[in-house]
This record gives sequence, structure tokens and C-alpha cells, in this order.
Amino acid sequence: MMEIPSDFFRDEVRCGFWIPTAIKQAWGAQLTVLHEIDRICEKHGIRYFAEWGTLLGTVRHRGFIPWDDDLDIGMLREDYRRFREVADEELPPGYCIHDYERQEDHWLFLARVVNRERFSFDPAELERWHNYPWLAAIDIFVLDYRYRDPEKEQARDRQVMRLIALADGIAQGRFSGQTVERELADVRSQYRVTEEFTAEIGEAAANRKLGIALYRLAEQQMARVSEEEADRVVQLFPWGLKGAEGVPKEWYAQTVRLPFEMTTIPVPVYYRELLVSRYGPSWTEIHKVWGGHDYPSFEGQRANLQKIADFELPGFRWEPRMGEVRAKPQENREAKTGDTPHLQTDAGTGIRPGKKSWLLLPVGLREWQGMEACYKCLSENPDNEILIVPLPLLLKNALGEITATDEEMLAADHFDEYPPGLPLAHWYDIDPEALHLNHIVIQDPYDGENPCLTVPPVFYAETLRLCTDELLYIPSFQTDEFGEGDRNDQYNLKHYVTAPGVVWADRVLVQSENIRQQYIRALTAFAGEETRSMWAEKIGVGPFDENK
Repeated sequence: MMEIPSDFFRDEVRCGFWIPTAIKQAWGAQLTVLHEIDRICEKHGIRYFAEWGTLLGTVRHRGFIPWDDDLDIGMLREDYRRFREVADEELPPGYCIHDYERQEDHWLFLARVVNRERFSFDPAELERWHNYPWLAAIDIFVLDYRYRDPEKEQARDRQVMRLIALADGIAQGRFSGQTVERELADVRSQYRVTEEFTAEIGEAAANRKLGIALYRLAEQQMARVSEEEADRVVQLFPWGLKGAEGVPKEWYAQTVRLPFEMTTIPVPVYYRELLVSRYGPSWTEIHKVWGGHDYPSFEGQRANLQKIADFELPGFRWEPRMGEVRAKPQENREAKTGDTPHLQTDAGTGIRPGKKSWLLLPVGLREWQGMEACYKCLSENPDNEILIVPLPLLLKNALGEITATDEEMLAADHFDEYPPGLPLAHWYDIDPEALHLNHIVIQDPYDGENPCLTVPPVFYAETLRLCTDELLYIPSFQTDEFGEGDRNDQYNLKHYVTAPGVVWADRVLVQSENIRQQYIRALTAFAGEETRSMWAEKIGVGPFDENK
């Protein structure tokens, strides 16, 4: 099993696009499947290479395209054949291959390597896949050689299309028995085949069996052109059959490994020429428009499960109590402020009685950059006492229990990596309730809702709000500006905006009026139209100003 560091699953922003942990889980699962494919190919001398969006992501982003969530590879026909011969024996237990022979409704000329037969909420399986219950799959696209002679190629393409059309019509029950018998008689004569091509149709199983036989025959025609007969290669289904001429075969003759996330992946040595042929000379430009498939792909699996489940699947949901006005702790303290403990930090400062107290809770060095302006502003006021407590993000199991060892917990806050001179304290020395704080500033939006990472529960927003006069949420990162039509950005709002940190906070500070409107719209859809004014009052626009 591939080892993936826990920090890989953290939220981050790439190219101005917020990538939440849930998407990172899908990435991690696919990287694990890729690891097994790579192992098999290395062992048996089988060539493969990054294809389509994965090729673009490898070269342009050194990993996944930030707003995509699938991983595609390709193989030349002979390598694909050899991989299929050994894959069943070599893949780890539980893995499977989907193709037109094995999987219902998979009428495609590609194989899909999948991490398991079906989604699973078994605790052992969840632990194995970092709490990711869904199927993780990698498509293998197959490239075939094209005839040099255009007429021979057109004849081959027509034969393949006819076989596919016949197979689809039979499998879908659209042809009469007389039509099928006539067509199959011609197939038997032309290709000199007998047993598999009978006219026993009518039952779905018989139709499917005949459809598979015809697909297998079509695939044989795709594979019939040898390297010696060709100058070009093409993904024949569907692009070659639609008239695509393919690319010079030399472009796929050799591969080179390039970085991809925390690993490497082979790409054709002519990858630049390939990318120009696929996406045009401006392939290096960033365009966050992606229509290849639904995003994220696991939401389709979740929707299918919800259809058959007799209960509502788990998830963070709005409750009326979340909108209730709460009494401020300071209002109930009376004279207790004089008992506020003094905390001495490494920088020689701390929280002392009689000062306005601020507790800042960053969750990482990258994330600290989103809170740094707040700290600098507060530092200019001598009446402020500031304490910065870096929080660790720790792996948890499906039950929400922290699985990190004591050593991992101590190292996970990256305490020593913060800039020198900051008023820092260790999280395990802090009891927020005992400090009687005026203000707490948080970055983690999740509380226990992150699917595989958590801060220590004592620092959950729902708890902290009872320990301070004001709980302020500042997002870890700034994103590019986006609107209602940016569907992938809009989807990800459900992870980091309609989340406990934002909901429980007394105040939220975002980067712009546009992003403020995106928050208000998403939260109103989450909690109900009657809450719109509450979000409008709660969410403000930066930069941070303690007097606002």
C-alpha cells in the first residue's frame, strides 16, 4: 500500500482554486491505484504514460489539475494486451477491472482499474483508504496504429463502427430477430467466425453475450494494424472513428518520468508536441473550465447510495440552535477577569490581566500567512495581549478518533517552523476556557466534519465560542474571484464554507465583497432564506481591523 503523508490531505489553494480534504482523499486513493499499476508495469516491462488531463496536469501543474479529480493513463495496444494478461494475478486483493466483458453498462473500449468492487464503510477498509469510502478508478486508454493508406483506414473504421452499432442495437434490444440473423450471417461470412455469433436473442443475458462477442470482434479489428504498416497512432474509439488522424508514432516511442504530486509518472518524450496537438499552442494558459465529467466524480456514487439508503447519509446540517443569540462569556464573569492566568511564551510575552486578550489559532505555516496581517495589526496596539497557538492537523479514523502517535501529535503543529519572535505557545499547554479570552481567531472550518483530519477537539469552534467574547473566523487562503457560473468553485463551498467554523463564528472576514456574496448565498441555501440577514451581518470584508 502506498504511503501518503498526512499533510497531503490538508486543504490548500492552487492556481487560486481551493482544494478541500475531500478532493485530496480522491486524489490519494487514485495515486494508490496508480502505484499498483506502476508496480505491475515495472515488473513486466509494460509501457504506460499519462494521458489527457493527467498529461496536462503533469506538465503544467506537476500533479492533478487543481479543479479536476480523475487520473487517466494510456497504453499502446500491445502493452495493454500484456497488462490485461497479468493484471488479475498481480493486482492486490480487492482490486478489480471494469470493461465491457465484466461490467454492466461499460460499453467502452478501455479498462478501468478500480480499488474495490463497491463502495465500503467497513472500518478496516476506511482505515486502509484514509476514510475514503468510494470507488477510486483509473482509466486506461488504448492507442492503435493507423494504416498509411487512407482508403484502407476508412474501410477498417467503417467495419469497426458497423460492429459497434450492431452490438449496441442487440444489447439494447432494438433489433428484431430477423434483422439480427441477417446481420450475423454477414459477420460470420466476412470474419469467418461461428460459435459465438448465434441468433439466440431476446433475453437480456443472451443479448449481452452477443454484444460482448461483437465488441471483442470490433476490438480485434482495431488491433489488426501492425507498427510496420503505420506512421501514426490514434485512440481509435472514439476519436479515430470520428476522423482524427492521430499523431506520429514516434511521439509515443519513448517515455520519461516527470514529477506528479509526491511520486512520478511516465509521459511521452514528445509531450509538448502532444499537448499542442490536444489543446493548442496556448496549453500553458490557465482556464478553469472543465467539462470532461462531473466534479467530483464521487458525488455520483454518493447520490446512488442515498437513493437506496433508508436513512439520510451523514453530513453537517443546519440546526436552529446555531442561529440563536448566545450570552457572551464576559457578561457572566463578573469579577473573574482578575483571575486570568498569565502565560509566558518563548518570546517573553503572554496574556496578562487588564489587557485585551487575543488567541490566534493557525493550523500550519502556509495557513499562517492568512492570519499574519491580523497579527501585525493587533501588534500595533499596546493594549493587546496576543498569544499564537499553532494547532496540529491529525489523522483520525472513521469514528473521529485521533490515530496519530504521541510523537506525531507533537510534530504535527510544526511549531519550530514559525517565524522567530512570535508570541507562541504549545497547544497542549492551553486550556481556552481557563484563559477567559476576549477574542479567539480561528482558521480551521471543520471541527469534526473534515473526513480524515482534525484539530484537537478542545479547539473546535463549537467549544471555543463558549470561551470568548468573540470568535472570529479568517479563511486560511485567498482564492481567485469566482461567480455563480464557476461550478467547481461553487461545489467546494460546501466543504469549507457551509462548515462549523463559519457557522459557529461570531464574525467571518473574507477577501472581497464578491466572495462575501458567495458565502452569503451558499450559507443561505444551506440554512434557509430566513437566515440571509444573519449571514449578511456576520460576514465582513478584509483587511482586518480590530475596531470594526
